[in-house]
Order: sequence, then C-alpha cells, then structure tokens
Amino acid sequence: MPRISIYIRIILFSSILVFLPVFVSSVMNYQAAKNRLEQDETLELREIVDHVAHIDGDLVSQIIISDVEGVPLLRTTNVFQEVQAQLASAILASESPGAKYPVYVFRKAVDFETSGEMEFAVMTTRDRFGNYLWGQRYPAFEEHSAITASGDPP
Repeated sequence: MPRISIYIRIILFSSILVFLPVFVSSVMNYQAAKNRLEQDETLELREIVDHVAHIDGDLVSQIIISDVEGVPLLRTTNVFQEVQAQLASAILASESPGAKYPVYVFRKAVDFETSGEMEFAVMTTRDRFGNYLWGQRYPAFEEHSAITASGDPP
C-alpha cells in the first residue's frame, strides 16, 4: 500500500480543521435563523388570531352555501361581505398586515355528521382567478381539521 505524502496529509488535516468549524457554524446559524423566523411568524399569526377571535360567530353560521350540481353557491352575500369586512379590519388592526397569510373561517359543513367534511365559509384573499375561496370542502381527518370540528382549541 503506497504511503501518502506528509504534505498531502497536512493539507487534508488543515482542510478538515477549516471545514469542520465552518460547517458547525453554518448549521448553528441556520437553526438560529429558523427558530427566529418561526417565533416571528407565530407571534404575527397569534396577533391576527387575537383580533379575529372577536368576529361574530352567529354571523358566520348565517352564511349559507348551497351545492348546485357540484358547484358551491353563496346564498347570503351580504352576511358574507360583513364577516369578510370584519376579517379585513382584524388584519388591519394587527401591527403587521396579514398579506403573507390568507385569513379564513373554516367550519363544519351542513352535512358534517354524514360527510365528515369541513368547508371554507369566508376568506380574505382571492385565488389566482380573482375569486374568494368559499364552499370548498375538505375531509376533517387532518389534525387541525379535527380540532376545528371538535370546537375544542388546544
């Protein structure tokens, strides 16, 4: 087996000595930045949720969405607009505008007991076609959906 020159060994050893601290430092910086970002986003979302918590739940229950041939149809436009205005004012009342996050009301569908589905009732932002997302249904099997359906926040 050929011996490795002392110069090559010194170069390899010094490279390891340089690479290892740089790698460890990079990983530590990444973790710190990730934690700061998560904390900032958590605080921002909590602030928006605190403002949204004052929305009239009775109004949300008055939003009627019918299913006509598989297409959701909004029956109570004025109530929808009132709740949407409350959501928008809640976003504006928070220190940071929720432009990064769509704020929405997610509730049990009318036939929840048989379908097990949740539906979007009101949303503050428009989709890529310029329409508001409402009436779309999703199964309540995911953890956050099940918590929403139970009405028992963590």
